[in-house]
Amino acid sequence: MNSKYVFIVLLLSVIFQSQVLSKTKADELMEKNSTVSIWSDLTDFELVALQRLSKSQEADADTLLMLYLLASGNSRTFSGYNKTLKTIDDFINKIADKVNNEPSEWRKGYLLHQAMHKHFFIQAKKTSVRSSGYDFDQTQLSEIFRSKKFNCISSSLLFVILAKKFNWNVKGVLLPSHAFVQMTLTNGKIIEIETTSITGFDWVHDKIFYQSKNNRWFKERGLAPSTLQQYQKRQILTPFKLGLSNMTNQHIAKKRMSSKDRSRQYELLSTLQPNNLNAIKSRLYFYNNEFVALDKRKNYKKLSNLYKKIQLFLDSLVVQTFEDKEIYNMLAWISVQKSLSAFNNSAEEKALGLAQDTIKLLAKDIKDREKITKNLFFILNSVSKNRVDNLQFEAALAVYQGDHLKCLINNRCENSIGYIFSKWASFYWKKKQWKDVIEKYRTFLSLTTTGKIAELFKSNMQKAYINWANRYGNNGDWLQMNDILKLCVEYNPKATICRSELSDLQHRHQLD
Repeated sequence: MNSKYVFIVLLLSVIFQSQVLSKTKADELMEKNSTVSIWSDLTDFELVALQRLSKSQEADADTLLMLYLLASGNSRTFSGYNKTLKTIDDFINKIADKVNNEPSEWRKGYLLHQAMHKHFFIQAKKTSVRSSGYDFDQTQLSEIFRSKKFNCISSSLLFVILAKKFNWNVKGVLLPSHAFVQMTLTNGKIIEIETTSITGFDWVHDKIFYQSKNNRWFKERGLAPSTLQQYQKRQILTPFKLGLSNMTNQHIAKKRMSSKDRSRQYELLSTLQPNNLNAIKSRLYFYNNEFVALDKRKNYKKLSNLYKKIQLFLDSLVVQTFEDKEIYNMLAWISVQKSLSAFNNSAEEKALGLAQDTIKLLAKDIKDREKITKNLFFILNSVSKNRVDNLQFEAALAVYQGDHLKCLINNRCENSIGYIFSKWASFYWKKKQWKDVIEKYRTFLSLTTTGKIAELFKSNMQKAYINWANRYGNNGDWLQMNDILKLCVEYNPKATICRSELSDLQHRHQLD
């Protein structure tokens, strides 16, 4: 990696009132996209879905459909949403009387489950033990409406939406390699529903189930067999959280989804689920990659827009308490990137402030502390050099906030501090203000007396003393010349040039 750039890597308050959003209203919302702290381009549908979902996690069926399509990642328009919604509503209208006329809640659920399979999925062949539409990797709700193919999670999502159309109490159940639905009746009885099988309504997940069917039912679906112990530790998720879990299923794998679309999914997920550490890390990694790409093209204006757009998200991370040091490490890199971008975008004061603040707040135990510090001092040194080149010597030194001794010891700014005093001394040299020249050399040497720069300053300082002394010598003021040369030798007993000039002066004019 480049040694200069060593890099790892509030939502709108609009209430969605109707199922179908007019194009005019959508356009208005798109104009307000700037208040959403997401870098990826969002469609009008995604914006409204994000707004509505952030308002209500106890979502109705239509809102859940928004979430589940959002999670699919490939159904991004209102036309797609409305088409899917109409398909579902037409189905519900077709079976509603039959379902509602059943006196038994169990029978209602059973009929809905049967009808879902017959209407939405490719049916099983007579010789097959499972539906021909089952596809192990088909985790997108949207794909069911295109190809009638499904797996455990996508079929569970569909059943949840259909059940919520009847206002039933349903939740998702997750095992390490499997998902199904549970339905709670008004008497408290829980019905568990294996949505991948047309005969899966009210399957009892007990010891007998996992012993007798474990090696057949799971394996024929390409699943790692679950155990009773895993079932006992199962996750029971609200319909909302079930949808969030679907945002990172098989369909966002690299081989199936572009990096651009995958990054958008992680931005959406971490917005709807702010404590999802994996989503946050993936999102920060995305921003790192954006920096690398844009920095390579020197597109610092776009980088400035990036950090402006995601600032609310970054602020939200700062105020949260994470025990995950990787996030702190990544945030520190983001600070470096922001500072470098600002510097290259001619926002020098902003770059300097970011770098100085990051140095002060940088935790001692993060992984890349030394690399991050090195990059931060690169920024400080660059700002300092610009100020020196503009003859702003005091301002250049102030960049280090009185900490230049520490950065000299760690070799983080040795050359830069040397550059400041060299140019400062040179400034006075041109004016033949030898006393000021010497004072600048001596100030630097009070910080460090070793190294190439220090030796050069010692040599140049002798020449400055001699030039100063010669000013008086040219006027015949041998005593003043003698005093100045003595100052040179007293400061540096190894100043051989000064010592030689002093000896010669004293010998010629009988001075001591």
